[in-house]
Amino acid sequence: ADLTPPSVYLPLSREPFSLPGNLFLIGTLNAAEPTSSLNRQMLHRRFAFEELQPEPSLVCGDDEQGMISDGQGGRINLRRLMMALNQRIEALAGAQHRLGHGLFMHMQAYDDLLAVLRGRIVPQLHDLFDGDWRRVQLVFQDVLAGDQPNTPQIVAHREIDGAELFGSADAGTAATRFWLSEEREMSPDAFRKIYGA
Repeated sequence: ADLTPPSVYLPLSREPFSLPGNLFLIGTLNAAEPTSSLNRQMLHRRFAFEELQPEPSLVCGDDEQGMISDGQGGRINLRRLMMALNQRIEALAGAQHRLGHGLFMHMQAYDDLLAVLRGRIVPQLHDLFDGDWRRVQLVFQDVLAGDQPNTPQIVAHREIDGAELFGSADAGTAATRFWLSEEREMSPDAFRKIYGA
């Protein structure tokens, strides 16, 4: 049997062109990205898929064991943090929305964790939950039973009554204000409480 790959003629040079038989194309697809079922079906018919799970052992930290200094003499376990966040995300939204280890792999210091939290993790969770800050708080374990703050919080909140909000005595109107805690308020314990340390 002839194993020579088929060739085509290039339009300008009219030279034959073919791809080598040992060429493999590898691509990545984030299952959390919105795609239509028709697109997914087309991709599954044409390509072989291998699912990659978040792998905590690939998170090295500053000690090759997944730990980083908290800048105050303590340590934060990035592997346990990632696993705890992902357990809550999976329970609230499904396994396809878990955080990948790539977010945590290059963290070497507490400032790296803060930057990724503010620039990647919080926006991703806010989008995932369609702006529902309560569910973001659940992922970070920022609230206790009865909606009481579990301090120190990553996403803080405060109930505002109608009188404060509108300057009237309408107690039936209330709102909740949410905000991402300032870095000086977000102590390392805000992260350790997520994984129960």
